[in-house]
Amino acid sequence: MAPVLAAELLSAALFGYSGEPLTIFAIGGWLLTLGIGVNYAIFLREGIERRGATTIAVLLSAATTLLAWGLLATSSVAALRQFGLALVTGISIAVLLAPLALRKPA
Repeated sequence: MAPVLAAELLSAALFGYSGEPLTIFAIGGWLLTLGIGVNYAIFLREGIERRGATTIAVLLSAATTLLAWGLLATSSVAALRQFGLALVTGISIAVLLAPLALRKPA
């Protein structure tokens, strides 16, 4: 869960750096990111026997998630934009940090 929490903190830092206000919609997006990001880390950790196929599956899943939810970041409605921005930044960072959850070889 540590990689996903780090992604959440980095996403919040990006919000602060860019001057975006923290709203309940951004927090809702981060809660959804928490659930999705944990799944990425679990799938990578448990699918170690087929590392290549698992990695491609997680990357494709992240791509479709970013496409589906991330398009909300382009909305002119402030609530939808906040939700989409939180998901885009959180999911992007979570999928990049998910390999940190892999087991270390003994």
